[in-house]
Amino acid sequence: MNDQNALEIERQRLQERYDDQPDSRVFAPLADCLRKLGRLQEALTAYQRALDQDPRNEERFRDLVRICRRLDREEELLGYLREQTLRDPRNPVLFANLAELEERLGYPEQAAAHRRRQAELEARVRDLETEIDALRRPLKGETGAMEKD
Repeated sequence: MNDQNALEIERQRLQERYDDQPDSRVFAPLADCLRKLGRLQEALTAYQRALDQDPRNEERFRDLVRICRRLDREEELLGYLREQTLRDPRNPVLFANLAELEERLGYPEQAAAHRRRQAELEARVRDLETEIDALRRPLKGETGAMEKD
């Protein structure tokens, strides 16, 4: 059995799994399989679904970008990512990916705005991580003071 046949068998298995459980996370492996088979339009749709479920997945995003480039549909990808920022406005990875694409396509003002938003979100994450670390550290000397009361 050659690689193409094996891929087609795998695609059929994944498609059946998706048909049985449409809410499963089978989109990503199905998209990978479709891409390897050269079925780029179908892979594009599957990658978009996979990213709808997990918009922070860098690998899926890179695959989606590659397919859009091969299909000469980066402007469509740009619209998709802008739409995603409305759904997930607190996702710094999404803003980073959007800014990167805008830079490449020649939209420097939009890219700069999205880089600023990315930086704001990443700063918030760092601040929260610092607060969480502080909460986890035991407070020195306060347990003894509390016991005296």
